[in-house]
Amino acid sequence: IWYFHTFTRGWGDIGYNYLVDMDGVLYEGRLGGDDVVGTHAAGANDGSMALALIGTFTEANASIPGIRPPAVMLSAAADLLAWKADQKGIDVYGAGYLPYVSWGLPYLMGHRDVYGTTSCPGEQAFDLLPWLRDEVAQRIQLMAQVYNAPPARIERELEEGGQLSSLRSEMRDSKTIDFLLEKANVVEVDPAQAESDDSDATEE
Repeated sequence: IWYFHTFTRGWGDIGYNYLVDMDGVLYEGRLGGDDVVGTHAAGANDGSMALALIGTFTEANASIPGIRPPAVMLSAAADLLAWKADQKGIDVYGAGYLPYVSWGLPYLMGHRDVYGTTSCPGEQAFDLLPWLRDEVAQRIQLMAQVYNAPPARIERELEEGGQLSSLRSEMRDSKTIDFLLEKANVVEVDPAQAESDDSDATEE
């Protein structure tokens, strides 16, 4: 990807700000830091950030058949986009204007939304954008809950199997919940370990 974008395309580096692979591993793309302007969408580069899903996600019956993006890839993508949207105060359900584009665009969109001249990111990925907006919004809401709630409330939420607990189970391939809980100074206890500790205490 780096060679193709840098030399074949002549962009000087990877065009995207970030990339995510099939295993959910996130990579920094274009060199220059968090807010570097990419070369991913011509006139829509300024004021935007690009995340590339590494793979082919066209329809299964296309001339070059694709697959549905794996769950772990989607989870990592949602984590990254939630971080950036929360950092920049972006409403992922909203729309607005970019500096050099005269028409309005969704704040969370696919490549084809800009000019309509590409099939990127592939039908099976593009169709997931409404789901992705929901997932990103849910993570942002969760961040707010964790940062604003006292540790005791978070612990109770986990014990009672509430939203934090269920979301953490769904995101078993993600580190987001662990990170948030660590920030809130909440340490989760493995039930098996807790039973072991109780047993040790009784024997003493």
